[in-house]
Amino acid sequence: MTAIKTEQMDIGAEDIVWAKSSDTGGLSVVRHICDVAAVAFELLSPSRWGKHLQKTFPLGMDMEDTRRWVAYLIACHDIGKATPGFQSKWEEGRQRVELSGLPFPPRYPDRHDAASGFLLKHKLLPSRGFTREDSALLADAVAAHHGLRIAPTEYAKFGRSVLPDAWSAVVTRIESVLAQVLGVRGNPRLPTAEDERAAQAIWLAGCCSVCDWIGSNESYFTHERERTPYKDWFDASRRFASDALADIGLNIAPILPQADVNRASLEAALGPAFSPRPLQLAVLDLVETLDIREPALFVIEAPMGEGKTEAAFAIDAALRQRC
Repeated sequence: MTAIKTEQMDIGAEDIVWAKSSDTGGLSVVRHICDVAAVAFELLSPSRWGKHLQKTFPLGMDMEDTRRWVAYLIACHDIGKATPGFQSKWEEGRQRVELSGLPFPPRYPDRHDAASGFLLKHKLLPSRGFTREDSALLADAVAAHHGLRIAPTEYAKFGRSVLPDAWSAVVTRIESVLAQVLGVRGNPRLPTAEDERAAQAIWLAGCCSVCDWIGSNESYFTHERERTPYKDWFDASRRFASDALADIGLNIAPILPQADVNRASLEAALGPAFSPRPLQLAVLDLVETLDIREPALFVIEAPMGEGKTEAAFAIDAALRQRC
């Protein structure tokens, strides 16, 4: 396997293994996961998430290290694409991978979400110091980035298949690049209480799905970019991610002015030129009377056009001030 020498790190066969197919040559796994890592890193920035990250996803670390580890976990969602089964799905991509010298054993499983979970659970997260229990919980969460938890029977397929050493080396290399560009460090630990762990897994799965959706959007992350060194690529992806979050509407800081809570929450949901509807004001008046400091479920029933979606956003903004 050949490698291109750069000032920051070598670029080798790991940049041939594809994650996204396209008429312009596609995008490699390592660069796609760096894109998604950039989205997560920017979404969880102090200006957007503030002090809430450590409470939402406690790892026993400071906010910046927590942010780096969460971005790392989310980015690993597609590392299972660096396996021979998935690489066989696109003929042009497979041909390039074969030319690099990687073998294609017959009948290797091709489900990349299950492969990601399996590799994280049994190889990558334990190698980073996570306990067996924490590795299993986190792997299941990010493997569910398509909205479905991976069944044990799907994991078992990878347990019965031996990943050739050459492929294992590529997976290790991709994970190493990701850890380097994010600067992960320390020894994270999840809480022991089952309810806290369940809440973390659900939050991580949802956040991973959102970040993958944004990071896969070619309007923001085109495949035609110059193949720069990985750290430069990640830094550029952070700028693209920031623009994408602003464009999508996820650029609102969760900490809002304390004065006039209803108005501030509605302005966050509707924009500065908002004109609140009676339903929205009534819902927030009700929320203000409730002593809610834990996750809660609200059901709003009203005809179409009354502003239920914006009311839900406003409830979220109002409640996050109390955390």
